[in-house]
Amino acid sequence: GWDNEFGEVVARVDDFEVMALPVTVREFLDFLEMGGYGKSELWGDDWEWCEKEKMAHPASWVRDGDSFTYRYVFGEVPIKDVYDLPVFVSLAEASAYARWKGQRLPTEAEWHRMAFSGPENSVESPFPWGTERPTPGVHGNFGLENYFPTGVGRFPKGASRWGVHELYGQGWELTSTEFKPFEGFAADPRYPEYSADF
Repeated sequence: GWDNEFGEVVARVDDFEVMALPVTVREFLDFLEMGGYGKSELWGDDWEWCEKEKMAHPASWVRDGDSFTYRYVFGEVPIKDVYDLPVFVSLAEASAYARWKGQRLPTEAEWHRMAFSGPENSVESPFPWGTERPTPGVHGNFGLENYFPTGVGRFPKGASRWGVHELYGQGWELTSTEFKPFEGFAADPRYPEYSADF
């Protein structure tokens, strides 16, 4: 594993609520259209960055008249064609969206709890859905089954035991927990640049 994948932290996780599905492109477009990029109160400490970078929409969206196209690895498509995809945004954008909805991003410990434990007990499983190894097209978007993200909610058998979908296989998961070293961390000399910021 990578040097930042070792170590362990034990954390108490109180009860919390979370959306069952990831935020879609269409839902995030509502935030943009309601002026979310211009409301400093939604951005907290990220407002200065938002202004400096002249943020007006996610980096993968390209303004096309009064609409957008969605840029991906193989080109661009009209934004309306990807409304049901999970939105890919920065941590700052995700946090601003959550504030706009009156919510917050989960902590890393909360994400871990919803991904690997269940309401029936605290015994962890290796995958959100249990012990069965991931099957592409069944549990999620795995194994290059698709070179493009898939619509939110397409893999119900990949839901966690809490009923939370797409914790694996659809993109990065953003949490409010700062990415920092565990106590005693040392960069692996075979690839020192990987976690050089630590």
